[in-house]
Amino acid sequence: MANLIDGADKFQGAMVASITPFNRNGSVDYKALEELVEFFIRKGINVIVPCGTTGESSGMSHDVHGRVIEKVVEYANGRVPVLAGTGSNITKEAMKRTRHARDAGADGALLVEPYYNRPQESNVVGLYYQQIALEVPGFPLVAYHVPSRTGGRISIYTPLQLAGIPEFVGIKFANSNLDLARDIIEKVGDDLMLFSGEDGLNLKFYEMGAKGAISVTANVVPDLVADVYNMYSLGNHQEAESLQLRLHELNTTMFVSGNPDSVKTALYMMGLIKPYAIAPVGFAEGAEKQTIKEALERMKIPIINE
Repeated sequence: MANLIDGADKFQGAMVASITPFNRNGSVDYKALEELVEFFIRKGINVIVPCGTTGESSGMSHDVHGRVIEKVVEYANGRVPVLAGTGSNITKEAMKRTRHARDAGADGALLVEPYYNRPQESNVVGLYYQQIALEVPGFPLVAYHVPSRTGGRISIYTPLQLAGIPEFVGIKFANSNLDLARDIIEKVGDDLMLFSGEDGLNLKFYEMGAKGAISVTANVVPDLVADVYNMYSLGNHQEAESLQLRLHELNTTMFVSGNPDSVKTALYMMGLIKPYAIAPVGFAEGAEKQTIKEALERMKIPIINE
């Protein structure tokens, strides 16, 4: 890494795209949230990423969103970095959220590309990412490309531009276009770290030079997701491949009824959260619920709630 700002190297390894637990009345279940933070840290997660798309951020009010970030920072207590999701489809809202995350003590912010309105690529850079960086000078930022959710379009143009903005230290790439991922690493890898956003491709990303993964599956098996990265980093490539293969079914199953529906269903079955989400997000039912249950059982994960 050549031009990354100080402290950017803390965002490496297995990072969990954390769900947000809720109570029946729609309030955040902060007791469960604290227990999840402890679970992630105990099981070897390197970075916690609250309030991303898996955390149902687009359904949260600004106050609730900010409070969740504050509490995760409090619960983590400096033991692992917190990369707070602060993106929006409106630049001013993303700026406000990012400024709050910085002031709340988060170590950096993850910025999903603007969704629904689908601006052209040059405007995503110039009227969104660049404006947010100007709002929080010196604060590490990670761009987030997830076309399945946002309809966002990206070429090598965006990484090349972001590599020239000191605050941008990485890009989460939730796209199976491995040719573009490889191109990003080859052309801007010294200035912009690439992170896998596709659990099924984590190891392939590491083999290309990615510095970590921001993982949905890590909500359920943080230790195994961390072990894939750790084994590969240590040169134990065969062990890493074996672990990635072992995770194949679970990686697929965590999206069988959508995200976060599937992963929240799994965590409820494990007894870690209550069965509530921000409507219309729900929980898996019928055959999809059974698929999740069977996948957990094959991983030898105890079922507490059915």
